[in-house]
Formats: sequence, C-alpha cells, structure tokens
Amino acid sequence: MEGTVFLHAHELRSFVTGLLSEIGESLSQIDSCVQGATCSVWKVHSDRQTYALRIIEDGDRVLASELDALIRAEIFRMGGRVVETLSSSHEMNLLLDGRRWSLDVFVHGSHPRRGSLSVGVCRDIGETLAALHRLPTKLFGKPIMLREATLIGQKTTPVEGVMQRFENPLPETWEHGFIHPVFSAAPDIAPEIIAHLRQVSTVVKEGNSVLCHSDIHERQLICDSDGLTALIDFGDATILDMNWDLGSIYYFHGEQNAARVFEPYRSIPGGCFHDHGHSCIIFDRGCNAPRIKVTDTCEETSLRSRGQSHPASPFAVIGD
Repeated sequence: MEGTVFLHAHELRSFVTGLLSEIGESLSQIDSCVQGATCSVWKVHSDRQTYALRIIEDGDRVLASELDALIRAEIFRMGGRVVETLSSSHEMNLLLDGRRWSLDVFVHGSHPRRGSLSVGVCRDIGETLAALHRLPTKLFGKPIMLREATLIGQKTTPVEGVMQRFENPLPETWEHGFIHPVFSAAPDIAPEIIAHLRQVSTVVKEGNSVLCHSDIHERQLICDSDGLTALIDFGDATILDMNWDLGSIYYFHGEQNAARVFEPYRSIPGGCFHDHGHSCIIFDRGCNAPRIKVTDTCEETSLRSRGQSHPASPFAVIGD
C-alpha cells in the first residue's frame, strides 16, 4: 500500500498483550488476515478465545471508528448480521502508533464466490441492508457525527454526497471533455445510457437517502452453510439513495441474486423501501456494452419482525 508505514511485529504484539491484559487474558498468537487499502485485520488468539483486530491504515478515507462501532451495534440490535465491536481506540482513548483500531468478535466462515450466493445468504443480506437503511440520517455523503440520535453527513446536497463516494458517477459531475471509457468502446450506446443516467440523477436529487454500505462484493461477506455470518467493512459507508446498495448487489452478484436480496429487504416491518420505477444501469466488467435493468413498479410494503429481544439502541442515548 503506497504511503503506508507498517507496524513492527514487536510493537503490535506489545500493544495486543496490553489490550488483552485489561480483560484478564494473555496473548497466544497473532496472524495476519487481510492487508487492505484502508485497513489491516489481524487474527488474535488469547488463552481463552479468538478476536479480530482491525487497524485503520488510511484514516482520511474511512468512517470514524466510533461511528463504525455504533452503526454495527445498531444493526446487530435490529437482528442484522454484522461483527460486534468489543473495544476501540475511541472507547479507550488509545491509538496504536497513531492509528485508530477496533477489537471485534472473530467471525468464522468464508467468502462466497462472486455471483454464487445461496438463498439463505441472499435473505440475510436483504434483512441486514434493511436494518442498515433504517438508521436515522441527515444531509448526505460520509457521516461525520451523531447528533440527537441521527447520523449527520458531510455534504449538503445529494449529488455532492454521491461525488464524495464515487468517481464521475453522473453526467452533471463530468468535467468538460470527459468521455466515459464505455462510450469510447461503444459510442453508439452513449445517448441511451446518458438518458438513463439522467433518470438516476433525478432520483438522486430527490434526496431520499439512507446510510449505504456502498461496496457489497464477495469479500465483504462472511458466510457459512446456513447463510450470512456477517456483512463486514463499513469504512466506505455513505449517506446515499438506497439504490446504490441494491445496485451494488446487482453489479457484483447478478440479477437473480439481486432479486433474492430485494424480496426480504422490501418486506421488513418499518423498512424504508419506496419504489421509484427508475432505471438501474450496470456496466459489466469485460463487456463492450452495459446491461440495462429497469426496476419493476412495486408498492411500498412492511416487513416481518424477527421477534428477537435486543438491548437499547445506542442511537437513542448517544449524541455528538
């Protein structure tokens, strides 16, 4: 990772040893799990159990750790499949060599193959997204604080919010002379696609935004034989129109899986689904032309409750 200064092994081991001693445990072993663009994840074995230590390597790009923990706690409270945070740099007021971190429950499972999601995994993704999208939000873009039990975005308009997350997302954001690579390869489709993108712009400008995960590819999913164990990595969570998440499922996992995710998503009690009847445009990797999917018109519905008992919501008691 360009610009990243890696921790020395003895620094990491010393830090984790001290962290575990606070809860009466001793360190047995540390193994590297993931070295990503914005964070690294380490598998920490104590004398009692196993944890995941997530270390933020690019603090400017990812969601603040305290908001990340609160968001995951609230999704978990509502029955969604996410990883629980046990401790964090914010909670302990302690950085790891200048880096933010979180100590999480270690979730067992594996990543599915792209586009190969079981019915159970699709159901669980739909229910987890429904919980995520129910979190109270205001303004747009990257959440920067929690005020009066509401996540506050950094941007004041929905288009600015989309621009903060994605590169050249809509025609009105293109600089003069910009030509999308797809149009260079297939210029004859440009008018039709731009027309659909302007429909997307219209939906975006309506400002019916929710907190989106925004990047639901296969390595963000941990699954077992029964379904989804956890949706992970909320570092790119952004306040956007809900269709960015639904489109992410369609893009990475295909139409059939997207339909399977959408069915439980739109049937959760208190869910936020509102049909717009607009277009979702998917640019396939390795294809000369995009597939165009126009959503069907569906009436707003209410979801079934899981009937689980959960602790009080942190969104109800924590302010900025």
